[in-house]
This record gives sequence, C-alpha cells and structure tokens, in this order.
Amino acid sequence: MNPELNIEVENVALPYIVYSEYVLFGNERTVHEDDAVSFEQFKQLNKMLIAQVIAEEDGLQVLPGENEPLIRYVLAKEFNQQLRRNYMSAHSIISNMFSDDIPADIEDLLKLIEKDKARELYHIHGSLVPIGTRSALFKRLYDYIRFEIPLDDLRYILEKLPYVESWKTDIDTNHLLRKTYDHNDSIAYEVPENTEQGLSREQIVLLGHLGLQPKVDQESLEEDQIKLIKALQFFDYLRNRTTHGLEPLRDWIKEHNVAFNAEGSELVSHVRFPLVIPYLQRKLLKKNKLLEAKIKKFF
Repeated sequence: MNPELNIEVENVALPYIVYSEYVLFGNERTVHEDDAVSFEQFKQLNKMLIAQVIAEEDGLQVLPGENEPLIRYVLAKEFNQQLRRNYMSAHSIISNMFSDDIPADIEDLLKLIEKDKARELYHIHGSLVPIGTRSALFKRLYDYIRFEIPLDDLRYILEKLPYVESWKTDIDTNHLLRKTYDHNDSIAYEVPENTEQGLSREQIVLLGHLGLQPKVDQESLEEDQIKLIKALQFFDYLRNRTTHGLEPLRDWIKEHNVAFNAEGSELVSHVRFPLVIPYLQRKLLKKNKLLEAKIKKFF
C-alpha cells in the first residue's frame, strides 16, 4: 500500500531485504539467481572513459588511433567528495549513539572513516557483525589464516596481534574464559622450555607451525621467535574457546548451579578482545587476501 496515493503496490522490492533470487516479467516459472556484481567489479569490466584536455607533460597514453595530442581518455573517477560526505555522515550517526566511551572495535571503524582508509572494510568491519555470528566469523578467519595462506603471511599477521601480552591476565576474572584455558591443558599456552641439549621437540614443532627452521646449533629460542609463539598460542586459544563453547564448563555449571549460554561466552570474550577481528581484517586487506577469506556471508 502506498499511503500517499492510497493504492496497492504489488511486487515491490523492499530496500531492507536482500534477494538471492528474483523473477523477471512476472514469469514465476523462470527464477533467476542474483547475478549482480559490485560497482568495483563493474568498473573493471566496463571501462568508463571520459575525455580530458590535459598538458603533454602529464604523460598519459593516447588511445590507439587518436590524433589529438592534447586529449586523453581516462577512466572516470568516482564522486569522491560526495562519498566522503556520506561516510562522514555515517561517522556522525555512529558517534552520536554513545554518550560516553565508544567501544574499542567501533572506535576502530570510526578512525578508519576519519582517515579515509580501508573503505573496503566499512560495510564488513568486525564491529558490525552480530554477536550471535561472531564466533563463526572468527572461526572462518582462523581457518583461512592458519591453513590456507602462506606461512610468511601468517607470521606477518601474528607479529602485532593485539592482547598477546595481557590475555592470560584478562581471562582470569571470568569463569567461562578461564575454564576454556584449563580444558586443553594450560601447558599448551606456555612457551616450551629448552632441554640440556638445546631446543626441545615442542619448540621445534611450534617453529614448524610458523614456517621457521631452527638455526644451526641454536640452543634456545630467540626473542622474535618467542613473540610469534606467544601470538600463535593466543590465536589458538581463541579458536579453542570458539570450538569448545561451554563444554569445559559442564561440571562447573552443575556444581555451582548457574546458567550460561553460548552467546554469553561470546560476549565476555568480545568485551575483552574486541580488536582481534578488525585487526585480522586489516592485515588480510593489506595482503590483498580479504576477498579470498569469503567473510561477507557473516554480515
């Protein structure tokens, strides 16, 4: 119903629904899958050219057969200024939602908008994912980073992973997080010690997970190796928490007669480590691998 014209309007595509299939010309027997492409893909497939009169020294190439030296045909530019205003409007709306402190992950998104960086992340930023699907998103990122990308890219991502030095202290004040830590034998989250003969088997295995080979006659782990191992162990802990859910708490819940659910477990983890997912996204974007991670379905 159109309230202004007081007439029935049928088959109207609502702006807040995304259709995976659609029907053309009212023929319900012919259902088409959504074959739309993004605007970025469209610009690549369809070269939108405009003529510009420019100086010779600009050095742009003339298209084949052109005989006017002062005219170059160049790719049309997006309406950058208008887009910028739109993004800053969104920035203002989000900022005004909070009277005091802004959550760290949302602040991360706002800073990207302020600096006009990583526009590809604006609509799939980690701060926007619903809490109920956050664990599934992290699990996808974890699997992709741990098992699908080259090991040098894994090390690049782990180098500055946030919370590596503080996470063990952060989980001590929450039963849900601490029980997950203890469930898989907490020694798995400790850097193995050397043996009298030099590097231990556990140390060598961890270096292998990182794509590193011990140096000849190396007797102990180096500082940068220890840092990477600690980051990998924290990364693995987050994965284990997601995978095991409330399983580590089964006996504790019965003993203390308390009620928890999976969403609560996700919430307490997110409160302590809100910047992990945005960080992973930014690093993958810098390596041109975010698209390959296939995470848009989580938003």
